[in-house]
Amino acid sequence: MLYTQGIFFDGVSSVPQEILIEFDEKQGHFIFDKPVLHAQIWAADEVHCEFLNKVLHISFREGAGVATIQITDHQFINDFYKILHQSGKLSLYQRLLSFSLGTYVAIGVCVLALMGVFYWYGVPYIGEKAANWLPTSYDNYLGNMAYQQYTVVANIDSIKSEQLTQFAYHLNLNNEKPLKFSVIESSMVNAFALPNGQIVVFTGILEQMEHYSELAALLGHEAAHVNHRHSIKMLCRNIAGYIVISAVLGDANGVMAIISEHTQDLQSLSYSRNFEREADESGLQTLLQNNIDPKGMVDLFTHLQSYGDDLVRNL
Repeated sequence: MLYTQGIFFDGVSSVPQEILIEFDEKQGHFIFDKPVLHAQIWAADEVHCEFLNKVLHISFREGAGVATIQITDHQFINDFYKILHQSGKLSLYQRLLSFSLGTYVAIGVCVLALMGVFYWYGVPYIGEKAANWLPTSYDNYLGNMAYQQYTVVANIDSIKSEQLTQFAYHLNLNNEKPLKFSVIESSMVNAFALPNGQIVVFTGILEQMEHYSELAALLGHEAAHVNHRHSIKMLCRNIAGYIVISAVLGDANGVMAIISEHTQDLQSLSYSRNFEREADESGLQTLLQNNIDPKGMVDLFTHLQSYGDDLVRNL
């Protein structure tokens, strides 16, 4: 048995009253002489206990009101706390309050570490998967917008663009949407694909090619980026934080507004290794399906390798 004095609030009036209280740990009961009336028994399972500022607050609902007993006896509080802890009835909140500073620091470090892992790996992954939630009609909308912005300052070679289109016409690129081809006059050794099916090739990379198989490999590679929606997925991945928040809120228009603000990034995206590997494999398969020497893929990347690994990764 634990005995002590406490202050009783009946939940109706604001007048405190001193009482004698005991706790029967075997029966799990609080027993005290309720003022004016006869002795009162509160079952421990029916009360709510809180340890606040070294004061034990015991609350019990009676009808429409809540009666409360406050105990400041440190010895009683410590003994009662031990009983709750040993019986496993201590609330999670009270368990957290009992932790040492070192435990709080360790928990904080773990939480920050988990948040960091989720931010660097989880959010981009979710953002990439969020691209599947966007209808393919947005691919055309974003691709057209990006192409218009880019060609404002670019010089398109209409003759070579037509020649490239005719060359691609005779290839099976496994595309589900129509592909369009443009040749930009530039010394840049590069090419890129937009989600609307627009493939842009710079004269700089065309001048480095020695065989048509290399051009077929390049078009097969870029067409794969379109077919697998790589640019949309990478764009969503790069702005994943905003995408996830808008998706959680169910704001599809917000998602599109965020993506639209980054359309200028579409032609300069750096694809992941998995996406580049997928495009390489698709490009090689394109050569085989069209009975073109697969060595064209090797020759293409051998030439590009001389201009740096970044070019190969960004193609």
